[in-house]
Amino acid sequence: MERINDYRHKSKILRQIHSNKSKKYGLINNIQNVITVVVSSFITFIGFYGISNLHLLINKWITIDISVFEFLFNLFVFILFINVILHLVFHFNKKQSESDRAIVLLTSIINEANDIIEKWRINSSAITENIVDSFRHKYLTITSVIPPNSDKEFIKAKKSFSEKEKIKNETTQLSVDIFDEKFLIEHTSSLIKNSILDTFLRKLRDTNPELYLGGGAVRNLVWDELHGYSQISQIADLDIIYFDKLSNAKEHDKRIEEQLFKVVPNIKWSVKNQARMHFWNNEDEYVSFKDAISKWPETCTAIAVRLKDDDNLEFILPFGLSDLYRLIVVPTPHFMTKIDKYKERIEQKNWIKTWTKLKIIGI
Repeated sequence: MERINDYRHKSKILRQIHSNKSKKYGLINNIQNVITVVVSSFITFIGFYGISNLHLLINKWITIDISVFEFLFNLFVFILFINVILHLVFHFNKKQSESDRAIVLLTSIINEANDIIEKWRINSSAITENIVDSFRHKYLTITSVIPPNSDKEFIKAKKSFSEKEKIKNETTQLSVDIFDEKFLIEHTSSLIKNSILDTFLRKLRDTNPELYLGGGAVRNLVWDELHGYSQISQIADLDIIYFDKLSNAKEHDKRIEEQLFKVVPNIKWSVKNQARMHFWNNEDEYVSFKDAISKWPETCTAIAVRLKDDDNLEFILPFGLSDLYRLIVVPTPHFMTKIDKYKERIEQKNWIKTWTKLKIIGI
């Protein structure tokens, strides 16, 4: 998948190059058209009216030698001639059309790369070496038929592309109000609905409507967005949780895992009934689902979400979403008494390597 990502990135740079070219050639075309219209209109007017008549008319207000009019007339003829020659020699309108065509072709290859990556996220085994080779052939074919580019154009395009990505990331971050919990829930819901997590939540609902997706996947999705990553971090496993005091045998969790694996086999499903986890943690019995989740290690991970029958998302958030969007990793009050385990987990996860803007507290 690294090769597909590489081709996609190269295609985006090439598209930026031809976008810059199209704008440049479009501007030149517009200037040429304006010059042609203005100059040809002036020449036509003088031709019909006559230089002598125009000279007599102007001399009623100001005295100007007729040679000046003749010079101006010849100058405008020369400008029109040069403009036509430039148009015929450099073919700016044709170059603009070629750049526009290149943009369309490169956009199609980028969209195809996005589709392949999305399929790989759902089922990595579905993407074979033949698919990658076929995509590579398409990329090479397209790059061979579009106009060539100079190093200067490549450097300029790379700079423009980086600036666009930076502005996009800044705009995305500024659009998130970290002090409005209702807004954060709506924003997170939108992120989930437009990601692969929506597919997983639908599979969970179809298997058992009482199953929730644990916060790790949601946490990573938000962190990816706040770091400006164009694609979410690869999902290798999913924590699935529920709360049922009447079915607290470990075997019941295993049966659900087997059901989910049959539906989506390329994901490691980890199902845990939170009603029995106090035995595992050697603690007092958890009185509710929310109480169980509040015992998780970090506030930014203490999240559970499920898809309801009306397609709306239901969240369980003992500590809200503010810490998550502030990129703060801090132990829950419960884990403040287990700070050594918290430190060990932070060191093991090494989140800071992937999400460099995190502020990790308590280590």
